[in-house]
Amino acid sequence: MISKKAVLIAPDGGWGYMIVFGFTCVLGTAVSPLHSSFSIIFGKFLSEIGDGPSSVATVTSVFSLCFTFTGVLANPLIQKFPLRTISFFGATLFVIGALLNIFVTKTWHLVVTYGILSGTGFGIILPCILTSINSYFDKKRATMNSLAQLGTCPLFIALPMCFQYFMEHFGFRGTVAILAAYSANMFIAVAVMAPVENHARKEYELVTVNINGKTLESVTKIVNENMEKETKVIDENSKLTEDKDNCTINPKLEEALNNKFGLWQRIIHMFDLTLLHDWKFVNLIFGMAMFFNLDVYYLTMSPMFLLRRGFDPNQVAFCVTTAGLGDFCGRFTLTLISKHVPFKFWFVVLFASFLMFLLRIVFMIEMSYTLMLGLFFVTGFSRSYVHTPVPILFTERYNIERFPAVWGLYSVASGFVNIILGVCIGSVADYFKNDTYTMHTFTIISSVLITTWFIQAYLENRPKKQ
Repeated sequence: MISKKAVLIAPDGGWGYMIVFGFTCVLGTAVSPLHSSFSIIFGKFLSEIGDGPSSVATVTSVFSLCFTFTGVLANPLIQKFPLRTISFFGATLFVIGALLNIFVTKTWHLVVTYGILSGTGFGIILPCILTSINSYFDKKRATMNSLAQLGTCPLFIALPMCFQYFMEHFGFRGTVAILAAYSANMFIAVAVMAPVENHARKEYELVTVNINGKTLESVTKIVNENMEKETKVIDENSKLTEDKDNCTINPKLEEALNNKFGLWQRIIHMFDLTLLHDWKFVNLIFGMAMFFNLDVYYLTMSPMFLLRRGFDPNQVAFCVTTAGLGDFCGRFTLTLISKHVPFKFWFVVLFASFLMFLLRIVFMIEMSYTLMLGLFFVTGFSRSYVHTPVPILFTERYNIERFPAVWGLYSVASGFVNIILGVCIGSVADYFKNDTYTMHTFTIISSVLITTWFIQAYLENRPKKQ
């Protein structure tokens, strides 16, 4: 039997630009304050109640843990509910957590409000907006992902100085209240997240369905949208039922086919666990997860390290702002390059990660304020070439239909890595009470990551024997 099946063609523009703006709002609301201003806002409060760098690591690790483990639910949720519905629930959780931050008096309060509630909310909404932007764009996908993340760079530059100003004039509670109001920008992303079906161009393909011995075979051909549906019976013994628009399998036969799979097989299908059979995929997601979490810890703890080196709070805030400026320049150049020059993002991430590894070693050297500003600028520039291409790196190596599953498994990997790194870095910081040993921990872990990635790059690109 031959039936006509609708195929959606990504608009590569139009309402998709609003999705890009929504993506910027999500990152600017959740990631920018966490990376650039967490120590500025909560560092003094945690010190006053007797906690130090380990408490910062605890709160940020719980946030990352909830954010990453929630991501594994993306694939089954997206299959059952509209993206906007899922995103609204995530944004609501995030904002509730931000509001409750105003009333915290102990570290564990902050773990619950900021770490669990806001982290879970962010983990729900991020896969939705990434799936949406990948659905709206095809040829411009890399450029639009870079452009969306480029839009957060002014926030990385401005937020540290703004929150330092708020802390001086409104105090800790007033600043956290301002942060809570700022968190409501999450709902902008929810509002613009229209289904791609409303804006995509429709074409049709002819699908030939033949059920013989419980097998399906299909032949595809793109046809004109105005073409009339054509139906032809290929096998008279095929158990098919027809409706106005589709040719479908008899419900009893479909139920019989579904019942042949056990619970474990259904779980494998739901989360697409067959991806884990590929060692390159496993090495990739665990490497990206390790670098993401290392960067979160580094950015949240480095301001406290600078304060203990003798830099005053305004100098520290300006260093963080300089890192944001470097991040902006990096994302801007990456957006321009990706628009005009085709290249593999895998190699971009690889070499930028190696540069970040070297810069963390340099950070341990005593230097003047001017040199520290330069180091933070180069660090911000390099990290943009690691973090910006992540969604494109996945779609570059795997098709768009598998993206929610790929992102979910990457999120789970980030969760496990976050647990290990949180325990490791927190234990080193508390035991030695020395920033140098803590930074050596970053260096050792990064060296393992760089080594495994270079081995994979060599194996994938070595000359094949004739």
